Amino acid sequence: RQSPMASSVTEKIQNLIDFINTTNNEEEKKEDSSTFSYLTTAPQPQPSTSDIDTSKIKIVVLGCGLVVPPLIEYLNFYGYQIIIATRSIAKADPIIQKVTNPQLIRVEKLDITQASADKILDRLCNEGDIIVSLLPYIYHVKAAKIALKYNKHFCTTSYISDEMKALDDQFKKKGLLCLNECGVDPGLDHMSAMKIIDNVHENNGKLSHF
Repeated sequence: RQSPMASSVTEKIQNLIDFINTTNNEEEKKEDSSTFSYLTTAPQPQPSTSDIDTSKIKIVVLGCGLVVPPLIEYLNFYGYQIIIATRSIAKADPIIQKVTNPQLIRVEKLDITQASADKILDRLCNEGDIIVSLLPYIYHVKAAKIALKYNKHFCTTSYISDEMKALDDQFKKKGLLCLNECGVDPGLDHMSAMKIIDNVHENNGKLSHF
């Protein structure tokens, strides 16, 4: 038989567990809700004037975070084949429900933290024409090296690390694009900086440091 003190401690612990579970469930619902409705506010893409046959280009998107829905909507609108590689298949479902051509999208499970990820990543980089890494930044270089191995173009939204910079010559020698820093952050930072720099030059100013 538990003592009153032990019973009280047990009850408090259970209350704490219930609170944490409730909070986590609410956060998951918020995330699912925001992910599902995100595309309703995205700008509508404009008709393409390019003569590129996008149906023959396969783009592998590694990761399925909040930046992914507008990217997928944009690529799908223009008819690219897309593979979304994500740890949570369920996160891709609301994206596919919102696009123009859902038949052009394939979803594959990829948990980059697992040992099995290397084989999956290798296969996907071999299959795609362009690899877009939206994984946590510590995995970009791993993905870039595999893209380089299969002679595939590669891009990320993250800042350029020293390890990524070291791959630059290899990409250039193969005539491949390795594009970094093209997201909202730091991409938007660059656009804001250029607006200021252009304004300085237009007014005959000189930039001493950036």
